Amino acid sequence: MQQNRQKIILAVTVAVIAVLGWLTIVYITSLQNVTITYDSVNVSSLTLYKTIKAGSPITIGKPVKEITSNKTYKIRNGSYVLRPGGDKTSPTDIPLIVEGSAVVKNLDIDYSATYLSQLAASETSAINAAIASSNAKIPQLYTIQAGYLYHHGEWYGTTLVYHGTDQLSSDTLRIVMHLDNGTWTSATNPPKIILTSTDNPTIPTEVLSGVNAISTDLPGVLR
Repeated sequence: MQQNRQKIILAVTVAVIAVLGWLTIVYITSLQNVTITYDSVNVSSLTLYKTIKAGSPITIGKPVKEITSNKTYKIRNGSYVLRPGGDKTSPTDIPLIVEGSAVVKNLDIDYSATYLSQLAASETSAINAAIASSNAKIPQLYTIQAGYLYHHGEWYGTTLVYHGTDQLSSDTLRIVMHLDNGTWTSATNPPKIILTSTDNPTIPTEVLSGVNAISTDLPGVLR
């Protein structure tokens, strides 16, 4: 009787150890190395949040941890978002999927619309002068409207409203300027009614989308 009890205890112990070992393996294999790099000078914080529910809009749970640039963390498989913080930083959530392998991600986080507007106030005169000098027909036939800076302030887009007398050429045009080594130059020469990535492969697609979204009915206003 005593031997049977000992055998049962031994069997139960072995089973518990096996289950615990299996759970440990499952837990360890569910963790992946995640390394996120970002500009820690302009981005004051980066917080990792677990995604509770996918879809649109995404349901965000509680914060998981604060992420330091270029530091490797053990993160469980799943769906997450990274939320930047800082006076200069766009607060747009960045999706992060961790699934079965290490993740190395280099983030290029845009400045916030507020900070870009502040930069634009000091750059507009130089930009408008560069636009006017990029094509002799612009100051003769078009009025340069208020525009927007994008990304880190090195891209600028606006509309050109026709004020000439040829009604067949009265379309409002769009132009993108690029800041290179301290000088603003036209990245879309000539300006066009709609800007495409096919015609402008060197311009980021988000910049093209932003400039194309500027209303031609109310220049300087986004649709």
